[in-house]
Amino acid sequence: MPWTKAFVFFLLTTAVTPGVIGEESSTENLRRLLTDRFSTNRHHSANPEFKEATRVFLTDTFQSYGLHVTLQNFTSDRTGYQGENIIGTLSGRFTGTPADMPVLLAAHYDTMPDTPGVDDNGSGLAALLESARLITSQPCKLTHSVIFVAFDFEEYGKEGSTVYVRNILVPYLTQNGIPLADFQGAISMDTLMNYNNSEGVQYVPSEFGMVPDPDNMYNNVAADGFRGNFLGVVGRKAHDARLYSPFLQTWNGTAQYRTVSMLLPMRDVYQDGPSDPFWPVYRELLRSDHASFWRENTRPEGCATHGYGPVPRPHAAVLPPGVRRPSGGDRGWAALPEEDHRRCHQHAAPPSGWRGELHRWPNLICAT
Repeated sequence: MPWTKAFVFFLLTTAVTPGVIGEESSTENLRRLLTDRFSTNRHHSANPEFKEATRVFLTDTFQSYGLHVTLQNFTSDRTGYQGENIIGTLSGRFTGTPADMPVLLAAHYDTMPDTPGVDDNGSGLAALLESARLITSQPCKLTHSVIFVAFDFEEYGKEGSTVYVRNILVPYLTQNGIPLADFQGAISMDTLMNYNNSEGVQYVPSEFGMVPDPDNMYNNVAADGFRGNFLGVVGRKAHDARLYSPFLQTWNGTAQYRTVSMLLPMRDVYQDGPSDPFWPVYRELLRSDHASFWRENTRPEGCATHGYGPVPRPHAAVLPPGVRRPSGGDRGWAALPEEDHRRCHQHAAPPSGWRGELHRWPNLICAT
């Protein structure tokens, strides 16, 4: 039975971070990230060098914000290439305890072979890094974990997010005695750009107008002349309301931009969805990483039986403070100074105070 709360921002405008006090979101930061870092193809075979450079940049940026960084490696079933999820955790007072209620923000960094990857998904990456900058700049100590993840291979069946949920997130919750329902949810940011306020520029399949909700996406966009002036929000109407409602209330308080929601009526999307008469419409809303959080089971044992290796043996690397990830993927680990190698292996069992999502996992290593 799918259990996790998740929703996705996607489609058509610029990104802001609602509800963050103190520091303000910087349009210049977002523009610089898009121009300097996320405007070049990041495909595993079309441009592997720049994809690797992006991994290094994301890792270094997470570390510069004081996040505890974990690299999760896996082999893509669809491509045969090595994938890597880059995970940064901001610990709270209850991290690593049964009282923790984590929340997750994510964006994928891979691209298709024939696109520069600015909108899909440099825009989401820029929003993710700007959110991480703002949240980590707050002077207060958080109560619960905030997890930032850059997923790999979203474009190939959401493989990175699937592996992350099955092999890291669910084991963290179960091994620390955290009720699965206490995971506050995942916010996936995907294709946030291409704002256009002209009439007739936004295409929405007419089938979307058939769903019973009178405020459905098609009717909403049609009433506004099919303008591309909104941010789309996909979630489950009842089960994800605690997650998306504060965002909608904050965002819709601005005059310049608006949101359009497409909310699925069922909680158990993958179990109950196929029998719904409008499933051909709803399944089109499962194309991004948010759907990986809806697909998992409430039975913990189900998370270890999906062909990605047994749960206690992920190919993951924890970077101790001060150890920077070298360039060159796995081959680059050999370039680490001897002192850093020793520090990595000393952290094979995370020390006291390391309370990230892999806390208590005894087999974490820095070099493989």
